[in-house]
Amino acid sequence: MAAGCTKPVLYYTFENGTGTAVTDRSNAGNNLDVSGFVGTPDWDNTNKIRGSYSMNFTTCESVGNGKPTPDAGSIGDLTTFNYMHDGSPWTVSTWLRMTTSGYNAICGNTASSQAGRMIMYNGGIRVYGASGDVNPFAGSTLTLDTWTHVLVTCAGAGAGNLQLWLDGVQTGGNQTGGVATAGNAGNTWAVGALGNSSGVWCSNGWQGQIDEFSMWDVAFDPGDVAAIYGDGTPPDVSNGLDRCPTEVGRIGGFNERAIKSFNGIPAYNIKSVSGTDAATCWPPKRGWTSTKSIDLDGGDQDDSERLALATHSDFDFEYTDAFSLSAWFKTSMSIGFSSIISKTAPVSVPAWGNIKGWAINWISSRPQFWISNAYQTNSLQAFPSGSTFADGDWHNVVCVKPAGAGPFYFDDVEIWVDGVSQVLDYYHDNPGLSATIVTTGDVKVGGNPFGNYASGKGFDGGIAEVGVWDTALSSGSIADIYNSGVPTNLSNHAAAANLVSYWRMGNGCESPIGSDGMGCDDQNACTGLLDNMDSSDSDARIYDMSANSHNMTPTNTEEDDIVEDAP
Repeated sequence: MAAGCTKPVLYYTFENGTGTAVTDRSNAGNNLDVSGFVGTPDWDNTNKIRGSYSMNFTTCESVGNGKPTPDAGSIGDLTTFNYMHDGSPWTVSTWLRMTTSGYNAICGNTASSQAGRMIMYNGGIRVYGASGDVNPFAGSTLTLDTWTHVLVTCAGAGAGNLQLWLDGVQTGGNQTGGVATAGNAGNTWAVGALGNSSGVWCSNGWQGQIDEFSMWDVAFDPGDVAAIYGDGTPPDVSNGLDRCPTEVGRIGGFNERAIKSFNGIPAYNIKSVSGTDAATCWPPKRGWTSTKSIDLDGGDQDDSERLALATHSDFDFEYTDAFSLSAWFKTSMSIGFSSIISKTAPVSVPAWGNIKGWAINWISSRPQFWISNAYQTNSLQAFPSGSTFADGDWHNVVCVKPAGAGPFYFDDVEIWVDGVSQVLDYYHDNPGLSATIVTTGDVKVGGNPFGNYASGKGFDGGIAEVGVWDTALSSGSIADIYNSGVPTNLSNHAAAANLVSYWRMGNGCESPIGSDGMGCDDQNACTGLLDNMDSSDSDARIYDMSANSHNMTPTNTEEDDIVEDAP
């Protein structure tokens, strides 16, 4: 049985980046928790194979209640994890970077040093089965300080059922797949060490980094191995490998969700068959991609291109609330001030007036996190100290406000640019924020938070993938959003339940199924446009991809303001 539509049993990307929990990105919920271990988990943002972090492992030591448990170098336990013990098919896939040669455990649970199924390194990759029988794989020595993709797959008990693949190539032939002793199934299960009946056996913990660890309750075929290896660039497998078998629902009507290819030609490249044009909903939509953005011009507020959503209570954060704002931007704008996203009121009054609200403004070539009850007397105005970003390149910004009673000052909030927490300073004044910020103002993307006052201009540049969150995002969540410079689908983010709105600015998404069941309905909606970008059309909208349907209306825009330019 190949992976097909199967999703992993557990999947650790180690992207938390801080704290003591390792989030399981599969749907199984086997979150590993290291809070009871001595030391601090070593989140490694230098040596990683995908995303922003891996986990760096060192040694084990005994702590607490006389039970051996891992220190900062091991991760955690799952006392009921049984997939490697009942004789059923299974697969383990991970990326390893070994820094010290020797007997280094990768993962497993065992009643002793040689019983129970596990994967480890000792001059080569080995799998231990029932009664300590060892399955060594010839030629499987790992190169020190080098990332290697290691995949072991077992089709169940029996000769020839166990295979090892290194960097997409089978190594060491087909070995016998044994069944571990049943009593081991209740032992502690660990990554970076071996579990046993009293905790974790720490004599031979892993030495080096582990990243992209996933486990599956199916055996992989060569196509699955190639897909998860990704030619050295591993994919996100939280939703599986997307290798579902396909059926053609109809020829001539072209069920876009069923047809993947003809004779090896991707369906996206097929325009007609035997000279007959395809149906109107062809070619089928690609999977989630980020290829488009909205390109706004500058100019005075009244003439500037912008988007607006009429005031809504979902965006009425109080000064005591936790919330976050995220966006990708691209600009060369170095003078005047404008806004990436804002909710402010009243506007068109002097800057020292009673302007309330929140915003990511753009000023002095950098993003400014602005939260106000009264602009210069009860507010915070934070922006990066020294760093500027008006370079015409794409950047990701995330602004985070914590909950609390206040008052809040500029250094109580966070601004992250391109996955890096910025050293902050304040702009103008630092009076502190200690009163309501709720306004009747519209939510705006682009434009200017203060109307036409003084040097206020509309934002001049590109904006994409804008999110509003009703929580203070963690550093790990921010790392997932930045994703080493490659936008990800915020609807699938670990904090998606806190996503108030998500505007993609014209990008595609997963193929929708229309009311006809064939995927032809609402395709414009799914790309981010309900109709078009021509603001002279009263039906033009930018679509909210969250569950809340806060669609935005464009002002002063034209159809060609959605452009093929994205981070």
